[in-house]
Amino acid sequence: MRTLGRYVLQEEIGRGSMGTVFKASDPMIERTVAVKTINALQIQDGSAEPRRRFLREAKAAGRLSHPCIVTIYDVGEFEDTAYIVMELLEGRSLKDVLDRGERIPLATAAQIVLQTADALGFAHRQGVVHRDVKPGNLMLTKQGLVKITDFGIARIDQTSRTRTGVVIGSPRYMSPEQVSGRKADGRSDVFSLGIVLYELVTGVAPFDAARPEDFLTLMQNIVAKQAEPPSRVNPEVPAALDAIVERALRKNPDERYPTAEALAEALRRALQSELRPKEGEPDIAKLAQTEEFVLPEFDLFGAGGGAAAAPAPKRAAPAPKAAARAGGGLLERLKGQAEALEQEGSTDEYSAKTLMLALDVERKMRAGLTYFEELVRYLGIVKPELGHAYALDGLGSFARPRIADAFVDSKLRRAEGRPWMDVITLTVVCVSPTTLRFELPGAEMQALVDRLTAANLRYSSDEAGNGAGAGPVTGEVAGEITVYARVMADRERGRLAFLCKNVGAFGSQSFVVDAKSAGDAVFEQFASHLLGQPSDFLGLVSAKR
Repeated sequence: MRTLGRYVLQEEIGRGSMGTVFKASDPMIERTVAVKTINALQIQDGSAEPRRRFLREAKAAGRLSHPCIVTIYDVGEFEDTAYIVMELLEGRSLKDVLDRGERIPLATAAQIVLQTADALGFAHRQGVVHRDVKPGNLMLTKQGLVKITDFGIARIDQTSRTRTGVVIGSPRYMSPEQVSGRKADGRSDVFSLGIVLYELVTGVAPFDAARPEDFLTLMQNIVAKQAEPPSRVNPEVPAALDAIVERALRKNPDERYPTAEALAEALRRALQSELRPKEGEPDIAKLAQTEEFVLPEFDLFGAGGGAAAAPAPKRAAPAPKAAARAGGGLLERLKGQAEALEQEGSTDEYSAKTLMLALDVERKMRAGLTYFEELVRYLGIVKPELGHAYALDGLGSFARPRIADAFVDSKLRRAEGRPWMDVITLTVVCVSPTTLRFELPGAEMQALVDRLTAANLRYSSDEAGNGAGAGPVTGEVAGEITVYARVMADRERGRLAFLCKNVGAFGSQSFVVDAKSAGDAVFEQFASHLLGQPSDFLGLVSAKR
């Protein structure tokens, strides 16, 4: 088993562009922890900055002791690997909730941002500015807490020198001063948190460009564009929340909330008046406990659409006859058990078969991850055109969508005493030059909105016809399409399930593949199918819409 310093690495639980996160144990105090690593040899440009930034995360966060900030236990370097040891969180990121399109009640959204603002206010008082506040750095825990992670680009007041013209942070959630390369203080975190709040209550970000790859327009919007009031996007947003978002997103830092605590206090007042939680709505703990990758409409592994047959019970091993002698060594005891099984003629065929299926699926999944990682790399360089059009009934088709970006992620889980790769997630963002315009009676607008929301499509419309039976509504739908594919392992039956959204056409599909008969080319065939290229993928699978 691999070790890093004194820490025993048990299994991989996350992977990013510069490093890996492991579940690990600290044998000195018998504590389970998360170990975040970065390998300097994997940094292609040879720069030392990522490594310095990584260690700066530990230095910044290690000073902070707050219930809503991830606890840092240790930091170190071993050979070419730097590492941070932190608490192991049970839950999932806010980004994961948003990516899956799950509904977040307004009161819960306010609670998430309130907790984050309180924690940021504490960090600011300690001289630490996060400078990368975004949903991916906010973890929701099963205890109902928000945990801020990744202080990797935080600035410590006493030691830092801010260089003019250097842009640091995630572009979509930057403040105007970050975009301009000016000094960022705690009010910059307030602006970024305002963007997060806007996205939570509307489902869209306030300053996005029409095309995801158009970062110049995005930055211009952050600096100059006034965000549309959230209530125009989501009519359920009350006036108090509109006012909070508007102040948090003011371009001039002097006009925003002076501190993160002031933002938190405004949210508390709103929760006491206009944003009281409703009975039955999911709170933070409920969102964190939602099972990963569960899509209830899919009965993926049931035979013939019904419930899967229960596995045959495993036979208990018979008592070893030849091993009954007292004082026998380990090999002698094992030899006795083996002889007893041979004499009984009772090798556990079910267990052996299940293990062979599991190992075959595991090998396929790891090969699939390797293939998708290479695919994503080249898609980012070539940015090819997709070989099919995306049609919306009654509106037309998005022609010639071209890939703008692609990502791959994976999840390992522990089962039967070892880590297994259970999920690979492939995300492809493509953009079409086509913009679909529409004009329809106001009474039909909600049906169209439901279709666009299901397809993860962005749209804009005039303000007329908001109510049923009102005048005509005009607007347009941007050709910005996000394609999702999750590959899930069914080790017991030797199958792979491809859970797809917007693959080839708008909507959801699932495909079940027999891992053995599909062969090693199944991932390449699926990629060709996704891109609209000639493929045998549909001939390898059974599909259910």
